[in-house]
Amino acid sequence: ELVLAAAEAFRRAGCAVALALVAPPGGLLAGHAEGARWRVLRRLAAAGIALHPARARGTPAGLELVDAGRDAPTTLPADCVIAATGAHAPPWTQSSGLACDAAGWVMVDAGHRSVSHPFIHAAGDVCTRADPGFARSGVHAVHAGPVLAANLLAALAGGPASAPVRSYRPRPRSLHLIASGPRHAIASWGRWSAEGRWVWRWKDRIDRGFIARHRRAAIVPV
Repeated sequence: ELVLAAAEAFRRAGCAVALALVAPPGGLLAGHAEGARWRVLRRLAAAGIALHPARARGTPAGLELVDAGRDAPTTLPADCVIAATGAHAPPWTQSSGLACDAAGWVMVDAGHRSVSHPFIHAAGDVCTRADPGFARSGVHAVHAGPVLAANLLAALAGGPASAPVRSYRPRPRSLHLIASGPRHAIASWGRWSAEGRWVWRWKDRIDRGFIARHRRAAIVPV
């Protein structure tokens, strides 16, 4: 989304620039269906964006690319680098005494309580579910909000720590709507994918509704 938005912004400004996207081999839309990846690759090519399947690290000249298929790193010159590396567990979690997985995410139960310290609750980009079968997704953090709020209120009211008031059960598949150009978006859900202006309208309606709900909540007197 970032690189396609940048390409459109430069196009509107009349600036001729060369844009590149660096992603780990197999890491571009990892976990999505092949159809969704193909649609994104086609949009990148149409926008003139070069894709480099490699791992990168910053250098004074730009980026040093390490490709498993090459013996030596190569340099990608860059005037500006935007690092969009995704979520990582904060460094303090593994030294906090809370039970964490190998990546450092705080492990929580279905009520989003720490499995080792049930009086501590966690949600979003700091935790992972202890029960298997749930892929990490920002959608889960949003949908878990009401469950987390109910369990926090129960904890404040002195409820038993052994039984959460509510449990959050994520859906096995999440809908992803990817902005891919001016009034264009790509939908990815399980093995199904689609694209077009109608997907952009769908995404725009969801995004505007989400922001509007937060704006209404912000002005409610407490």
